[in-house]
Amino acid sequence: MSSVYSNLAIRIAVVTIIPFVFYGVFIIFGNDVMDLLRMKDIIYFNWRNIPVLICMPWLAFGEMLFISSFFTRNQEIQPTLMKYTNYIGLVTSALFFLALLSGPIINVAFSFSSYHACSADGIFSGVYYVKDKSHCEKLTSAVVWE
Repeated sequence: MSSVYSNLAIRIAVVTIIPFVFYGVFIIFGNDVMDLLRMKDIIYFNWRNIPVLICMPWLAFGEMLFISSFFTRNQEIQPTLMKYTNYIGLVTSALFFLALLSGPIINVAFSFSSYHACSADGIFSGVYYVKDKSHCEKLTSAVVWE
């Protein structure tokens, strides 16, 4: 009997925590991607943002699976939803690897645009792209590349 209650407590915890994860990811990563799409004057681009955002549909599907288990008699996941798990996993995996490839392509595209890259700490860190080179000194406290 106690395993039933612990199973229920785990499902309730997962269902309540996942929306906070969604909100945090979209606040942290979504703003950077939206600045990129809006073509603002100052853009912070980190190539790792795109694959993380691409994985959000898989997390949403997991949330639906957990919620569906509340509405069955035996407290198990709906079999109709379970049959789509492989398809959604396959699509998310394919989009994830396409997103990994798109990160460097976006960085190269910035070099051919009207944006200027500010100096970065390393290859795996994000880069500020600005339309006016004088903003680089304020953002990164580094001397502007000549």
